[in-house]
Amino acid sequence: MKKHIFLCKQPLGVNKRCPNVAARNELGRLSLKLNIDTSIFKFWIHLQNLPENNIAKQCLQISKDMAHKNQPGQETGHVSVANRHASEAPSML
Repeated sequence: MKKHIFLCKQPLGVNKRCPNVAARNELGRLSLKLNIDTSIFKFWIHLQNLPENNIAKQCLQISKDMAHKNQPGQETGHVSVANRHASEAPSML
């Protein structure tokens, strides 16, 4: 990992004390977590735009209803991912 970040910083000509995240972002090497969360968020929007008679949309509605009743389900996890990244990069979609 150290060699990888060194190879990221070297062509940029930055000091070795430059933040690793800055060097990776400059080279377009964003974290995998951000890519995964972005994919989840895009799929979430896709599900919301499906017609009401679609089985996936109906499952989403059941999950939403469970979340509103404070029952565990996928809805609460997706909302927390959306909230976490909404302020960081709203134009990524």
